[in-house]
Amino acid sequence: WDAIGVAAAAQEQYQRNARPELRFLRLLCSAVTSGECHIADADGERPNNQKIASANGWRRKRLLSGTHWEAMGSRIGWIDGDDLFLDPSSSFKTAQEMARHGERIPVGEKTLHKRMADSGLLASTEQGRGKLTVRKELEGKRRSVLHVKSGTLCQEE
Repeated sequence: WDAIGVAAAAQEQYQRNARPELRFLRLLCSAVTSGECHIADADGERPNNQKIASANGWRRKRLLSGTHWEAMGSRIGWIDGDDLFLDPSSSFKTAQEMARHGERIPVGEKTLHKRMADSGLLASTEQGRGKLTVRKELEGKRRSVLHVKSGTLCQEE
């Protein structure tokens, strides 16, 4: 019985690691922290809080004229308070690029979004329209984005 319990625990860990929606978030977290991409505020600028900016792919550069913040890589989303709005296509593309030397996300973009919704990772969806994205005004444009809580991206498991 002990051996079966150990095997079951190992299988549970394997199953959790194999879930595409969790792999997607881990890959995005890796991309943001390594400077492959960034997340802006709702206006497309650096988040005001320096700690939040640093955690979301912005790096401080010291210049002779003072300190300058630089966005790293492409933008994959926007942070607004406790909410994170991911651009569906660019975030999926970034995650797949991060996985290029390892195991890729084994499902397509739409299936991934459905799995995120089924796992409770999406903070809201447009129920009436039957969509998993929400429409949000970001950088002065109305966009269809995935809405997740900001702490979801690099949360501890």
